[in-house]
Amino acid sequence: MRVAYGWTAVRFVATALLVAGWQSGCSTPNAPEEVGTIRVTITTVPADVACVSLSAAGATRTVVQNFDVTAGASSVLAMGGIPTGSVVFTGRAFAAACASVAAGALPNWTSDPVTVQVTSGATADVTIVMRRSGNANVSVDFADDTPPSVATATTVTSSANPAVTGQSVTITMTVTAVSGTQIPTGSVRLREGTMQGPLVPLGPTGSASITIGQIAFREHPFTAEYMPTGPFQPSSGGLVQIVQPAATGTTLAVPTPSVEVNGVTFVQRGTAITFLASVRGLPPGSGGPDGFVEFTSTQGLMNTATLTAGETSIITSFDTTGTVGLTARYTGTFAYLASSATTQFEVVDQLPGPSQCQPPSGVVSWWHADFNFLDAVSNNHGSPVGQVTFAPGIRGTGFVLNDTTTPSWVDVPDAPNLRVTTGLTIDAWVSGSGTTLSGRIVDKISAFQEDGYLLDFINDRLRMQVGGVQLISDVLPISGLTHVAGVYDGQRVELYVNGVSVAATATGMTSVPINNRTLRIGADSGGGSLFTGIIDEPRIFNRGLTTGEVQTLFQQGTTCP
Repeated sequence: MRVAYGWTAVRFVATALLVAGWQSGCSTPNAPEEVGTIRVTITTVPADVACVSLSAAGATRTVVQNFDVTAGASSVLAMGGIPTGSVVFTGRAFAAACASVAAGALPNWTSDPVTVQVTSGATADVTIVMRRSGNANVSVDFADDTPPSVATATTVTSSANPAVTGQSVTITMTVTAVSGTQIPTGSVRLREGTMQGPLVPLGPTGSASITIGQIAFREHPFTAEYMPTGPFQPSSGGLVQIVQPAATGTTLAVPTPSVEVNGVTFVQRGTAITFLASVRGLPPGSGGPDGFVEFTSTQGLMNTATLTAGETSIITSFDTTGTVGLTARYTGTFAYLASSATTQFEVVDQLPGPSQCQPPSGVVSWWHADFNFLDAVSNNHGSPVGQVTFAPGIRGTGFVLNDTTTPSWVDVPDAPNLRVTTGLTIDAWVSGSGTTLSGRIVDKISAFQEDGYLLDFINDRLRMQVGGVQLISDVLPISGLTHVAGVYDGQRVELYVNGVSVAATATGMTSVPINNRTLRIGADSGGGSLFTGIIDEPRIFNRGLTTGEVQTLFQQGTTCP
């Protein structure tokens, strides 16, 4: 066997010899083991080597022998008791003499292991290479692999549960220590199924929040996952966020081309009308729903249209005259509730073409009473008090008042254009339901005062009061729908029945005292003097009409559509 130092090889030859007691060709349980010796040749010993230690490790045992050597000299040594078979040879060299080398001492030269097959009767050549060994101080730290010692719990809360479609919802994730007062640190993440949000750092109280701007309609199974820092254990918590259908609001716009004649606005018969419907989720919900809108009129369903982002429209026309109520109804979906728009009314060709059907100028308000309480001229729309119904009138329908035990009339809020001062005409078509005709037709005067104006019947006598001036006719033979009118023009007060003057008086009163009382159709300011019967087409003019103009009103009622 040869030992080389550094990178210069020195050849050692190992010869395995048999020891006495082994019988060739015999195999017994107690047969002695084969052993051998090797001859060790060491050449050119380095200056820092005084002891060489060689190890031969076989399958059953390991032999280690130490040899004292002289620096710069060569030595031939013998190493006995070498096992046969596969033997691993290694070498180490020390600066001190072998006897001085303590157990566990570090060598200054070492070799890589060399494996050699040693057989009986054969010579095994073994060369090992020794290399200088480096020295280092090694520090070993032992990491504690036990889990963090502080258990945590994660809870999830919602700012609104249940919420509604399109609502803004804030989800708050809070992590607490199961025991103790420590506040966990780290981050949390909100997850819903395979979808996950960003990591959000915990705040100083151990909480973090995420706001969902417009939450969708469905159940949301949220899970919050806590990823700790410091001595805290991870944890998670969950919440099922319920989202219910949102209430909706539907609006209807009718940007219709219209015609105005003597203060009356109407749509020409056969004109194309565009209906625009808009549907929105009402707070706290939001969004423009999908689904369908039904467009209807007082004549029935006109069309159904599909919403796109909450908007839709239809175009149609009307072939008959009269006041038509229009509305739009959103039918709803699983995410949004149904709703309807406020009914709007359009006058369709109420005053058609020929000039003889146009009323005189000065119309302030005109209530057609065609299944509604709307003012066809301005915005002085009325509202029913009690049970006001409708029945056929001179044109379309009229108000039916006090046909039950419950008092009823129509209230019209005060407005500047109803506070007429220098002139006034009141007209209407009336029909009583009793044997005697009594009660207010139009009233805008304080009870027992001399402000404002009124037109009524007292025991079949037609009466008009303007300020402190009062005019009463004789008993009149009224039968069926009858046109009545009262005129004040600053010089006279005059009463008409079916275009014929039935009473008149001169007056020196040059203006009408005004008030801010509600105008009533069918009752006085205190809810008394109730009219029982039908009042149709009541109208207020801001000037006193001439006798010829009053006759025109009567004729239009019977001849114009």
